[in-house]
Amino acid sequence: MRIIALVRHGQTDLNVQRRWQGSTDPPLNATGIGHALAAARQIGTHFPGIDWSRIVTSPLQRARQTANLISVLTRVPVTGTCRQLVEQHGGAAEGLTESEIRRRWPEEAEIPGIEPRTEAADRVTSALIAIAHNHSDENLLVVGHGTVLNLAITRLAGCAVTPHIPNGGMATFDVVETGRQWSQRTLLRL
Repeated sequence: MRIIALVRHGQTDLNVQRRWQGSTDPPLNATGIGHALAAARQIGTHFPGIDWSRIVTSPLQRARQTANLISVLTRVPVTGTCRQLVEQHGGAAEGLTESEIRRRWPEEAEIPGIEPRTEAADRVTSALIAIAHNHSDENLLVVGHGTVLNLAITRLAGCAVTPHIPNGGMATFDVVETGRQWSQRTLLRL
């Protein structure tokens, strides 16, 4: 059994404006850089003596920046990106606020081009299982996005994260070798 930490990227300007980001690719803002650095410090503080092997990240800029900043402070290498870890694609809703979205489309399923939550959950859950299986003897840091990480956690650990992982926050899990059995260990907030 080993530890996998799922880290949500730091804040972007779209987070501040409460706009759906989805696969839009904004950079971290100054607060988001602080979130990434704080996450790195939490990794050192809450997990002393844990030998983290690698960081795997979503290819979206905000996740890559977070992973790289964590890597600088922890000296854990970023060893690759995983396309399956990208955020749920929001279709025509990307860039809009929740109230704008609800006025245009009362039901999420009505949003043109949106990736269904079940498909996003399947995609990210499969990716996390594969990452865990391929690195079965390593403690891993995985940097991703709020919606899909929360969907995957619900499936893998059988529990919803309430409230959701905040920007720069992380949920850690004990994971068995096959990558199919996850037990929640901690939820760390900034």
